[in-house]
Amino acid sequence: MGAVRPLQRKGAHNSSGSSEGMTLTTALSVVAVSDLAKARGFYTNLFGRGPDLEPMPTLAQWDIENGGGVQVVEQPENSGSSL
Repeated sequence: MGAVRPLQRKGAHNSSGSSEGMTLTTALSVVAVSDLAKARGFYTNLFGRGPDLEPMPTLAQWDIENGGGVQVVEQPENSGSSL
């Protein structure tokens, strides 16, 4: 993985009033799917390993080195979108 670079938005200022951007150290993505078993197969193939956590029957999580991760949650009513 490459180094984490500061996010910068034109005209944005951090809490000190500087426009240098913020440093992102951890990010979590939550993706709603209609079929968790099928999605588990897709993400297992994508990451080259099974989920790191399955804390409930409707959720699988893959952790990413140095912080963050991807949670895949079975929610047919919201599938195809991020939460």
